[in-house]
Amino acid sequence: MGVAFGSWTRPKPPTRTSKGSGSGPFPHREGRRLHGYHFKEIANPKKLAKKVFDNIKQLDESGADFKTFVIDTKGTLADHEALRAHQRLTEVYGNTHIQFIVRVEDGILIIPPDGRFAPEGTL
Repeated sequence: MGVAFGSWTRPKPPTRTSKGSGSGPFPHREGRRLHGYHFKEIANPKKLAKKVFDNIKQLDESGADFKTFVIDTKGTLADHEALRAHQRLTEVYGNTHIQFIVRVEDGILIIPPDGRFAPEGTL
């Protein structure tokens, strides 16, 4: 599996929680296919993998056809490369089929690069 860097605008969640707390999975239906999203702000990039594992169960068990974990965090793409973030998240994707969008200060890490992150016509 590869790594992609690109631009992506997240769909706006129906409610917003306090800064840093993220919001739980929320659904968006595309015909008969359900997209589930989980949003999380992570202040310390070194804790990215731990925070993902701490918050992934609800999305994994959501029953959505497409599951996407959107993370806003500090640091650069190079910082996250050094922390092996893409390798760890690619392993999680391989086990759960949960897709990841990690937005950092100088770009976006997208796993998998060819994922289906939003319903047709929403971007």
